[in-house]
Amino acid sequence: MLIKRIRAHLCNSKSSPAGNNTIRLKDTLINLERREVWCNGTIRHLGGMSANLLKYFLDNPNRIISRDELGKSHLWADSICSTAQEGGKTFDVNVGKLRKVIESNPANPQIIKPVWGIGWILTINPGE
Repeated sequence: MLIKRIRAHLCNSKSSPAGNNTIRLKDTLINLERREVWCNGTIRHLGGMSANLLKYFLDNPNRIISRDELGKSHLWADSICSTAQEGGKTFDVNVGKLRKVIESNPANPQIIKPVWGIGWILTINPGE
């Protein structure tokens, strides 16, 4: 899987401040075990839902994740939202919170991009 290749590459790199469990997306370094993100020269922390949501996106790279899919995922198993219609704003708010942590410029996202009217896509381009 792509994540394993990224981790293996980063494990061989001595320049990663986060250690062996780091994933690089654009200019952002992510350590899910520690729930830490290095972005714009600062360390930011991922909350529980943000970490889980990021892991879901990382497990499904370069694939559009719809609101319907998020609504049916394990992430919202305990939620009062039973449909994507009911959870629409909840999903938007949580993706927005995640972007504020992992994106250099959340207003112009480069990692988790919107797919208008459908959902979002985590873009991972080989060679970055």
